[in-house]
Amino acid sequence: MPRRRHGSHSPAEWSESFAWYEMAGGYTLFDVEKYEDLGESEVEEALPGISMIVG
Repeated sequence: MPRRRHGSHSPAEWSESFAWYEMAGGYTLFDVEKYEDLGESEVEEALPGISMIVG
């Protein structure tokens, strides 16, 4: 799963960062409110910014 180098972009406000786990669909959030408010659209908006694949 190609992704941009860690630290080469600013992650979404709700995310600490994106690594292989997040690219595979798992998300660990340490803030309960952020977790409860996170929706599909926020994840969809964040993924193109970290992907090395343009399309």
